[in-house]
Amino acid sequence: MSEIKLFKLQSSDEIIARKQADTQTNTVVLEQPMNIVRVPPDSNGRIGIIFVPWIVGANDDVEVTISRDHILAEVDPKDSIEKSYLSKITGLTL
Repeated sequence: MSEIKLFKLQSSDEIIARKQADTQTNTVVLEQPMNIVRVPPDSNGRIGIIFVPWIVGANDDVEVTISRDHILAEVDPKDSIEKSYLSKITGLTL
C-alpha cells in the first residue's frame, strides 16, 4: 500500500509522490513523483504552485527508487496539496 508524502531532498527539490510501504532497505520507492514549483504571486499576493514531473522524460506511471540518504525531510501534505496532486496524476477533479 502506498501513501502520499512530501519530500525535501538534499538537492533542494521538493517532491510529492506516492510512497510505497517501508522496507528493511536504505531505499524508498516513489510512484509518480512530481516536483513542486512555486509560481509568482497573483494580484492578491497569493503564491501558487504547479506540479512538474520530477523526471520529465519518464513514463507517467514511473516508479523511482532513491536512497534515504538523499531525503532531508518527509511529511504529510496539506489536504489541498494532496487533492491537487491526485487530480494531476489521475486527471480527475477532486
